[in-house]
Amino acid sequence: MDETKKNFVCGCEYGKYVLGTKCVKCESCNHGKYRRGCELGQAGECVRCNFEQCRTGQSLAGCGGLHAGKCKNTKDLVRTPTCPVKQEFSSLQSRSAGFGSYDFTSIFKAEPEILEFRCSEICDGTKTFNSVEYDGPYACNMATCVEDVTEEGNMVPVRACPVVITLADSEKTKQDKRKEKCVSCTKCGHNNLEGVNVYDDWGSGCARECSQLLCDAGMVWDWTRKRCSTCDALTDERLCNKRHLSTSEVSVTGNLPLLFFENCKGAGGNLLEISYGTCKRCDSISNILACVGQNFPASVKVEEA
Repeated sequence: MDETKKNFVCGCEYGKYVLGTKCVKCESCNHGKYRRGCELGQAGECVRCNFEQCRTGQSLAGCGGLHAGKCKNTKDLVRTPTCPVKQEFSSLQSRSAGFGSYDFTSIFKAEPEILEFRCSEICDGTKTFNSVEYDGPYACNMATCVEDVTEEGNMVPVRACPVVITLADSEKTKQDKRKEKCVSCTKCGHNNLEGVNVYDDWGSGCARECSQLLCDAGMVWDWTRKRCSTCDALTDERLCNKRHLSTSEVSVTGNLPLLFFENCKGAGGNLLEISYGTCKRCDSISNILACVGQNFPASVKVEEA
């Protein structure tokens, strides 16, 4: 093989830049700064976080890594989890710093610099700055339910928040979602049946930690069946966002509608990108090819907790 072609690098994933024939990780900046312009063949530069840009009642959240941060309402912010200095799975510090019995990498499948929130740092007595970071708003009032180490019996199960906060949420809905509680994956979606009627996207949050920590790569946690599933095997309308399908659209005499989930994304990537995707009907001419081989699911009843 031609050595030139063997070492050719066309482009690099987000968080890296081209240096010669290799993709190199964008370097971190000191506290209070973020790296701008690290892409293609440029290493970028460290730029001071502009804390003064925010109005009264707001704070700059998420500035650091590769992000300039955003001005957010201070009342919506909560402390972010403490991330370890070392990311090795075998590191005791990595496994005990703010994520229960899990390490940062197994949860987020991403470098800390790539995430849009800043991790709080371990207070080790050597820092000359406030190492506590804040961000939000978050459903269940935390960035990940792995922070919640509530025991059930003598075990600490994988937990998830049954909802996620979206840009389409009203202020009241956003605050209501912050009050929801993290629950074990086997209860997620089933623990508060009123949620089915309160929110357009009840159960959407169950896909995140449950998929990442319980499912194989590419698979997603189906909260309606309490098990991992491939995206093309999802059929239950309870997984749909009501904004995608109205009540009249999902009514099919004698059967639940035949559905598919466009842009469904399972485990193995960034935690915050795992999603059931957009729910669509199969009986549209444009969608029929996406549902070849599917059968109408039998009508089901929501299980009691």
